[in-house]
Amino acid sequence: MLYYLQSFVKMFGLGFLVQGGVKILGALPRIHKTPGSLWHALRHQDNFRLGAFLGCFSAIFKVISCGLFYD
Repeated sequence: MLYYLQSFVKMFGLGFLVQGGVKILGALPRIHKTPGSLWHALRHQDNFRLGAFLGCFSAIFKVISCGLFYD
């Protein structure tokens, strides 16, 4: 169980950081006018969606892969 959770957390973090980096790069021109746009770029819903997708995909893949291996 811990193996699957570690996989989820690792991939969630990777997806969140990648999408967050893209959003921050897009917000760079607006940061000097409105500093709150940096915080908004980090908390954007797309960051969580990509992280959740990659985390769930990875965890489900590990569950199925290990389940078939030990079956």
